[in-house]
Amino acid sequence: MIEEVIPKLGYAAFQSAAAGSYDSSAYQVNLVLNYWIAAICILGGVICLISTMNVVRNYIREMNIRNRAFDETHNYDDTRELK
Repeated sequence: MIEEVIPKLGYAAFQSAAAGSYDSSAYQVNLVLNYWIAAICILGGVICLISTMNVVRNYIREMNIRNRAFDETHNYDDTRELK
């Protein structure tokens, strides 16, 4: 979007100043570095998300193990019918 807008802004500035000749190449913006930085940030975010999901999965597994141990030590019966 920026690549399309900047040359048009340059043309509008040229029209208002009316000095010299308009050349759209003078207003072209090279955003390749920005694209690479954005891609690296997105990739890093995905990696962070995946690693965080593993932490949460391990936490849930640990809580299930603790719940089973608690149930066994306190003779809790899950199969009893509610009255």
